Amino acid sequence: MMEKSIKITFIIVGSVLAIFLMSLFVFYDVSGSTITSNGNAELEVTPDLVSIYLRVETIADNAEESKNINSQIYDEFLVNYIVEGFDKNSLKDLGYNVNPNYNWENGREITGYTALRSMKVELKKEEFEEVSNLIDLAVDSGVLVNYINFELSIEKQNEYKAEVLKLATQDAKVKAESIAEGLEKDIGKLVSVSSSNFGYSPWYRYGEVSTSNLEMAKSDIAEINPDEETIRANVAVVYRIK
Repeated sequence: MMEKSIKITFIIVGSVLAIFLMSLFVFYDVSGSTITSNGNAELEVTPDLVSIYLRVETIADNAEESKNINSQIYDEFLVNYIVEGFDKNSLKDLGYNVNPNYNWENGREITGYTALRSMKVELKKEEFEEVSNLIDLAVDSGVLVNYINFELSIEKQNEYKAEVLKLATQDAKVKAESIAEGLEKDIGKLVSVSSSNFGYSPWYRYGEVSTSNLEMAKSDIAEINPDEETIRANVAVVYRIK
């Protein structure tokens, strides 16, 4: 019985020792025989879209009246928009709502209703010169211009994303090869690769335009050019070394 207990003890100790030695081997293999390298890349790009963000905002004593006035302004703008030769498909609705307005000093008294319709017009690169005409059209129709952005189309975003990530990956590999060479080693099999988000956001160019600042805004907008902007990507790679 005692011999059996001793054998069991040896088996347990041996198993624990084997697991310990295996863990050392794995730790060494992962941490001691790999190289981690970060690659970075930047790309100068020119936006191919200009987006003009618009809103129709109306206030009236009751919700129905506010909605009706809002619809009249929008319908007039839409007719003029098409008559002036703009593509109806370039005008996109972003949202519409009607909310009560409150006077909180008198215990949440409703003082009227605001109807708000948000829109966006996308013009292609070859149509950038039409921005000033569009602003005239909007303001004359009672539509407010929230702001203007230069942007990348989905097609261009995908194209530039692929290019800048490729450049960042190449940069990471060159750095890993240089580190390995300094250690008198060679890089081997790729263990893992990860990337940060593609660094792009629209480029804000102008703020709100209304009848009060229309002429000044048009003068400023006429001088706006879609300058090149920088987009970025980062890639981390892990290689085995041999």
